[in-house]
Amino acid sequence: MDRRTQIENVALDVLAQKGYKAASLLSVAQAARASNETMYRWYGNKVALYTAVAERECAALAARLSDALDPAGEPVEELLLLGQRVIGEATNGPVAVLSRAAAGAAVDTDTLGQTLRNGLRAAVEPAAEKALARIDITEPAAIGVWREVLLGDLSWAATMGAGPVAEDIVDARAERAWRLVAGVFA
Repeated sequence: MDRRTQIENVALDVLAQKGYKAASLLSVAQAARASNETMYRWYGNKVALYTAVAERECAALAARLSDALDPAGEPVEELLLLGQRVIGEATNGPVAVLSRAAAGAAVDTDTLGQTLRNGLRAAVEPAAEKALARIDITEPAAIGVWREVLLGDLSWAATMGAGPVAEDIVDARAERAWRLVAGVFA
C-alpha cells in the first residue's frame, strides 16, 4: 500500500472517530505519522483530503458492485442482491462516514457532497443498468427510479448517524424497488 493510501485510510478512521469538524489536517497528520508539509503539499486542505478519499471510495465501490454481479445468476435475484449491497454500502462503512462529513462540510463548501453524489451515481448506475438490462428493462429512467425507491430516506438516515439498516428492511426495500421498476418499465 502506498503512503497516500495509508494516509487516506487513517483520514477515514479519524473522520469516523472525531466527526468532520474535529478531523483537521493536523489530526490526520498526527494519526498517520505524516508531516504537515506532506499533508499540505498533497492535499492543501481538509476538504481536498476528504474529496480524494471520497473519489477513491466511490471507485472502489464501483469495482465491488461490478464484481458482485454474476452473469450466470438468475437476473431478478441478482438485482435484489445488488439492491441489498447498495443499501449496505450507502448506510454503513466509508460511504456513510463520508456522507456525514459532506453534511458537516456543507456549511463551508459543497465540494465534498458533490464529489460524493457524482461518485456514487457513477458507481451504482452502471451495475444497475447491467442488472436491469438482464431482465429486459432498458429505459434510462428506470435506473433513477430504482435507485430512489431503493435508498429513499435510508441514505439520509445514515447521514444523520442512524447506523446499519436491519436486514428485513434492506430485503423489503430491494424487493419494493424491483417490483416498482418492473411494474412501470417492464
